[in-house]
Amino acid sequence: MGLGSGEALVSHDALRGLNDRLYALETALTDVERDLREHADHKAAFTHLYAAAAQLREANLEPLARLEA
Repeated sequence: MGLGSGEALVSHDALRGLNDRLYALETALTDVERDLREHADHKAAFTHLYAAAAQLREANLEPLARLEA
């Protein structure tokens, strides 16, 4: 099994970590949307969303191998 043109190989752990952080952001966004509909505590909603989004700051997918296009 080889890489196609423009594809890159990344580690399973790095990809899983990124997916976990994206899932945390997605669920925080859902929570915030619900909370704002029900309560309108904007500061708490922002704090919750910011905490989830800040995890992505350190996200990094470095290719282990790549085939140049």
